Amino acid sequence: MKFLNQIIAILLLLSCCFALNANAQGVVLQSFQVKSQGADILVKWEINDEHQISSYNLYRKYGEQGSFDHISLVKANGTGSYVYLDNDIFKNQSNLITYELRVVKNGRTYRFQSTLSHNPTAVQRTWGSIKSMFRQ
Repeated sequence: MKFLNQIIAILLLLSCCFALNANAQGVVLQSFQVKSQGADILVKWEINDEHQISSYNLYRKYGEQGSFDHISLVKANGTGSYVYLDNDIFKNQSNLITYELRVVKNGRTYRFQSTLSHNPTAVQRTWGSIKSMFRQ
């Protein structure tokens, strides 16, 4: 009888582990790309399974800047394919720009990063500086 109780306890423990594992599945991106498009940067990502994903938050930082700045909140729309044109790039000290995509699924946040070396021309930098002066 004691042996049977131990087997039942082990089976219960295993079934709990499998149930937790099924609910704790992460996020798998199919792709996360950033590329220069003139003075702007095009950010694209694709995901196969958007089940239980509520939103995507996009962040950006320049060079060795300590923290990321939030630049966009994108609600999940069920297509699995997203494009964001970052036209708020202005003159900065570093050519390296890192984007972080934070995917919110079941109240948990999953982070993905991609870095780009972006070196716009002097005219593009000047135009970016002018645009940034008029932003609110």
